[in-house]
Amino acid sequence: RYPLYSLMVAHDNNLADKASIEFDSCAVNASSVLQWIRYCQSHNSQLNLWTAVSTVGFAQKMIAEGDNKELVKDTMFEEFSRYLTNMQLDISDPVFVGTQRWGQGLTLEPLGLEEQCLTFEPWGLSICGDYIGKAANAEAALLSGMQTADRILAWVHQPQNK
Repeated sequence: RYPLYSLMVAHDNNLADKASIEFDSCAVNASSVLQWIRYCQSHNSQLNLWTAVSTVGFAQKMIAEGDNKELVKDTMFEEFSRYLTNMQLDISDPVFVGTQRWGQGLTLEPLGLEEQCLTFEPWGLSICGDYIGKAANAEAALLSGMQTADRILAWVHQPQNK
């Protein structure tokens, strides 16, 4: 398995133009630091919440250079800010910035199945993760989780036989 870092950022709801945030998540294809960004607006705390996931190469480099947590956080936040600035979003004054190291964040070799999750309805069991499908990345993990949620919801909302 490959290591990863995640960056968590919280910003108050005074973000310049929330309507201009046209995505919930996106792959970041042109970065050596980030591979994925996720946005959601907190319903309880009136915060804009962001999660960014590092590339494997960045994580391996940071670990090899001593795993300096402040350097990881600063580098990831700088790259994250650069991407949001390019989208005309100003997050220059966040209320929280933190990172988490995932020592085994991505699998080395996914199973390569056509499905993105495995479900066993008679037992109410569902298995999801980046290792199920054909790709091992943050997007595969997200899609696997979403497919699992859709299947569980379908089970729950089935009409009962009487």
